[in-house]
Amino acid sequence: MQQFSTPVVNQLKSCIVEILGSDPVKIPHLPVGHFPIPSDTTDITFEHSASCKCCVIKRKQVPIEPGFAITHRANYGNGGS
Repeated sequence: MQQFSTPVVNQLKSCIVEILGSDPVKIPHLPVGHFPIPSDTTDITFEHSASCKCCVIKRKQVPIEPGFAITHRANYGNGGS
């Protein structure tokens, strides 16, 4: 299998998130309520059905989903005023 490599200059390896209202857990060197989120690596393999050639893609990311709330007023474009 032929391998291609793309150099990665900047890559997020982990982040610290504050979870409001969480249990008062104290992790060394972090404020109470702050938690480390490490990155995760997933391998995705594709195989061509006719030639049986394979391609493997490595995906590395910090598993965070953005969350937001919208108010009734902002939903209608009033901006809360």
